[in-house]
Amino acid sequence: MKRKELFKVNSIKLELVVPLISAFLVATIIITSVVLYHSKKMVEEVMVELKNQMVSIIEMNLDSKLSKAIQLSKINYDSFNNDLLLVSDTNKRERYFSTMIKNFDDVAMTYVGLENGEFYGARRNLDNTFNIVRNNKSTGGNSEYYEINSYGEGTELVQIFKKFDPRVRPWYIGALKNKNITFSSIYSHFVFKEPTITASMPIYKGEKVLGVVGVDFLLTWLGGVLRELPIGEHGEVFILDEKESLVATTVDEEIFKMDKGLSINIKASESKNFVTKSAVAKLKNESNKKYQEIEIGSKKYLLVKEKLKFYNINWDIFIVILIDDFLGETKIILLQTLISVSIVSLLFMIITLIVIKHIVNPILKLNESAKHLASGIYEEVPLITDKNELYELTNNFNLMGNKLTNLLEHLSEEVRLRTIEIEEKNEILNKLSYIDELMQIPNRRKFDEYGVEVLDLASRNKRPIGFMMMDIDDFKKYNDTYGHIAGDNCLKKIGEVLRKSIQRKTDLVARYGGEEIAVIIQETTLENILNIAEKIRINIEKMDIEHKNSNFGKVTISIGVVYGQILSNQRVEDIVQLADEMLYKAKRKGKNRCEVLEKK
Repeated sequence: MKRKELFKVNSIKLELVVPLISAFLVATIIITSVVLYHSKKMVEEVMVELKNQMVSIIEMNLDSKLSKAIQLSKINYDSFNNDLLLVSDTNKRERYFSTMIKNFDDVAMTYVGLENGEFYGARRNLDNTFNIVRNNKSTGGNSEYYEINSYGEGTELVQIFKKFDPRVRPWYIGALKNKNITFSSIYSHFVFKEPTITASMPIYKGEKVLGVVGVDFLLTWLGGVLRELPIGEHGEVFILDEKESLVATTVDEEIFKMDKGLSINIKASESKNFVTKSAVAKLKNESNKKYQEIEIGSKKYLLVKEKLKFYNINWDIFIVILIDDFLGETKIILLQTLISVSIVSLLFMIITLIVIKHIVNPILKLNESAKHLASGIYEEVPLITDKNELYELTNNFNLMGNKLTNLLEHLSEEVRLRTIEIEEKNEILNKLSYIDELMQIPNRRKFDEYGVEVLDLASRNKRPIGFMMMDIDDFKKYNDTYGHIAGDNCLKKIGEVLRKSIQRKTDLVARYGGEEIAVIIQETTLENILNIAEKIRINIEKMDIEHKNSNFGKVTISIGVVYGQILSNQRVEDIVQLADEMLYKAKRKGKNRCEVLEKK
């Protein structure tokens, strides 16, 4: 009888222990596998997204910074073309250059070189003081640098550079070669001894070369941008130019060396940093590979190479990330999870064999929780009253579940942050939806929204504003005669004229529809808005775009203007209609003219 009871007891143990232990082990394996798979996948996704984020940060910073050099180059270009520099007027010229360099950070020097060899501009010094430079017949072809007074005019001579001819400088030659804004190679600035790049732009009068405007722009900030990137403790980021010379790096090393008295860029192959040299060597003959794992020394790195293009700049961004910097914490958590699971399994088996009657219900609950955990749902198991092995088992299970939950929450937070970043980028794209792709000016949507704001502000402040409606004369005939491709090119050229003519931030020029253009001018006078309208009309006429079916033989534009104080009950549509009436009045009177309605 005792033998039968013993056998029965043993059978009950087996019936309870085997399925419970099996279920627990299976659940543990599934949980571990799922966590390992998703953790690795998530880390890979995070690393790829991190790469994209870093490249985007570099591109946005470079675009933002170099746009200043482009902006100043265009300002100098426009000023020279509009005869604002008045090269012959020394005081006016020097005050202009002094003002420009003071208002643009990171600019080391701004200048103009003329085709006759003359050279004028302003320089920023190490102590953030400024000098004026003159180079003409009176200086004997030497570049003379002067201190400036409070008016921005040169006073005391402080430095002379013998026989300086701008026409033989790379920035001058490069601008004429490309016939557009051109960026030089990286060089060490002769004053600041910092990485510098020059943006230059040619000036023409018709086909005749007048000179080249230039802006020396410091790149000191670029290394700082790279060092702020989230690349881990051992990661590196560096940028190479088209000659594989270092432009900037997160590594604390000089990117210039002296050679025969000249400061030249260090090539990546000459870097004292082993990781930099190894990374470039790995991708030397693998130009099509942008993303791969490489082994440098005994460590595994993620290597990314991305092209960076901006005007004629053609650089390569290298991102080298130590994989263990990002996987190390995950590996520790997984190891702790496996150890915890193993301990729990061992305790579970021991306790089951000793006190089966007292653990049936708790085991069932624990098994149920394990199944839920395997499916991704964590429910904390209530602790039993007696603090025995089962209590420890349950407690360890809960600790394991909490660790896994925290891990998944951490990964979810990473996903959330990346989602926010994507949404921010989408917002940037949404802003681009306000620009007309063909003419590169704001579109109808932007005009309607901005017009409401302007009308409201003008009504509240009781300030006059001006509206223009423009229409290209006989544009349908132009398209019928020359084709729609020629029509699009014509619109592009007119768009360029409009962008140069309307430059205040408070003003707006927009493509209203087809060949119609709408303009809003705030805080202005009737005389000024008429001057602007006439300037636009004349500049378009001066383009001499052939139009044989026009009365004028060229492309012209008619303009309707409404000016005055806008009443509170008026809408944008009302103002547009009034301007449109003036436009058609101009059409009826012969086109290529401006008609105005002043509302008092």
